[in-house]
Amino acid sequence: MPGTDDRTGDTPDHQPHDEAGEPGRSSDDQLGGPPSPPAVTLTRTARFALGATIAIVLGVIVLVVVAVTARPAARNTIHQASAPAAVVAAVSDVPTAVFDAVGDGPARMGLVAPTVFAPPAPVREGGRPAVLYLGAEYCTFCAAERWPLVVALSRFGRFTRLDSVTSSSTSVFPAIQSFTFSGAVYTSPYVALSATEQYSNVRGPGGGFERLGDPPRQDRAALAQAGRVAGAGMPQGTLPVVDVAGIEALATAQLSPAVLASEPLTTVASQLTDPSAPATQAIVAAANQLTAGICTATGQLPAAVCTSPGVRQADAALGLPQP
Repeated sequence: MPGTDDRTGDTPDHQPHDEAGEPGRSSDDQLGGPPSPPAVTLTRTARFALGATIAIVLGVIVLVVVAVTARPAARNTIHQASAPAAVVAAVSDVPTAVFDAVGDGPARMGLVAPTVFAPPAPVREGGRPAVLYLGAEYCTFCAAERWPLVVALSRFGRFTRLDSVTSSSTSVFPAIQSFTFSGAVYTSPYVALSATEQYSNVRGPGGGFERLGDPPRQDRAALAQAGRVAGAGMPQGTLPVVDVAGIEALATAQLSPAVLASEPLTTVASQLTDPSAPATQAIVAAANQLTAGICTATGQLPAAVCTSPGVRQADAALGLPQP
């Protein structure tokens, strides 16, 4: 399953070394001094044994120094392309009129609504409510869910880094174009985001997808609980898993990847101003549902977002308290 940012170990600036020095002469060896004791002569075998002992000791010292100073080598980091600026702008600034026109979405969209925690199980990081996400870049349903997640979170803050990614081409819904949360940078005064892409969309030498990392230790219990709450009857390990501040839980995508199939990233983003476009209806209705959960966690802040008609429709549909 933050991405991790492992770094390669630094080579130590100094390697241990020994300096061979000649033994100094004592004052007794000077001309006119008392006679020196007879010299001790080492046999060839003794000299060899002494040298071997010194070499072993030095070897042990070198190994200890390297073990203490070296850092473990990192696994490969997989870099995706940055999402085009126009796409990021489109998902970050969906017009309020579109949110309100779509509301909870047409019945024909067949959205999977988030499961509401009863009672709530608050999740906070850094003093703010936290949205937790666990997915993978190859995962088709993860690719679909990232669209409403990015749209909803952008109503409370800003992504200053957001890369694009294409899901696996061998899925039943192949090659869905979306975003990746690996390396994403998000800031908000209202809500925190802790997102992990556990695997990339790149296959390694063994044929499996390259592993990117695991969720932070402090997120694992909440993600496991969200999976249990929303994923009853689903196979263990199903992705994505989303916990909206302990208010809402998801163990699949809200919208079907079929809505996005064969659509380029730029096309889907450009349609977000058109409330009649099927992709827009699915993404924006799902985003309103996520927004309703975040607003419940933030105490209905910011008010301009949380009291909007589209969010109130989602509140009513999900049974969440309305402002």
